[in-house]
Amino acid sequence: MTRMIWEFPLAQTDHRLRIPMPFGATLLHVGYDPLGALCVWALVDPAEPQSPRRLHVIGTGQPCDYAAEQYVGTVLDGSFMWHVFDGGYES
Repeated sequence: MTRMIWEFPLAQTDHRLRIPMPFGATLLHVGYDPLGALCVWALVDPAEPQSPRRLHVIGTGQPCDYAAEQYVGTVLDGSFMWHVFDGGYES
């Protein structure tokens, strides 16, 4: 098994996202890529089938009903703070 680190772009607004990624990916970091896109980086096995992963991007001060989900990270975007949570793979 050869694993790689892949980058997955995220929307920069309050969203519940479904991001296709290889099953079993380990989320490593959330931040901005050199072109200014909000992204999450993950350690993946490219041989694994793609499966939708639920990621949630929430702005500071917005309702957050994701307490049971895994916190990934927070990034600063000018006067905004985006908080990313991992809801796991869809069944």
